[in-house]
Amino acid sequence: MSIQTVRSICFECHSRCGVILEVKDSKLIGVKGDPDHPTATLYLPKGRAAMEIIYHPERITKPLIKAGGKDSTRFEEASWDKALDIIAENLMKAKDKWGAESVVFGTGTTRGMAPYLNRFLTLFGSPNFMAPSNMSGGPIVLAVQPHAASAWWTRIMPTAPASSCGHTTPRHHGRGSICMISMAA
Repeated sequence: MSIQTVRSICFECHSRCGVILEVKDSKLIGVKGDPDHPTATLYLPKGRAAMEIIYHPERITKPLIKAGGKDSTRFEEASWDKALDIIAENLMKAKDKWGAESVVFGTGTTRGMAPYLNRFLTLFGSPNFMAPSNMSGGPIVLAVQPHAASAWWTRIMPTAPASSCGHTTPRHHGRGSICMISMAA
């Protein structure tokens, strides 16, 4: 059978770089950046490792349950039903003992799953959802926001009128206030 070329995007991070997949007999045999995609130059090592991630012989494909007690480092394969029963039982124990708000759902990058996870938590009764943006991305954005806004404004309005405080770019004046520039002049 011939090799089929499929345009797609990489899901290994939030950049969603364009990729070209090479498929033979329904098996991925090659991945490379798509030169026609805007983020092709960002195609990173995580995406290039796609075949190893998919086909690695030690890839976990079934639930694993700790066996041999609390201090054990041994795991055994289990059915999805058994694993989900254990999760549900432990969630309900925590809810009964400490209340629904004692549960926080922490995830890695969810790739679009956040609305479903938030719905689950709402039905469960907990408002506590934590994702990478809460742990690293969000604080970074907030830390650089005033600088990023100033750089962005300078690019789109290089001859902007001055604000009431004399700045020609939006500036952070501490405690969350930013001077605004009126374009009504």
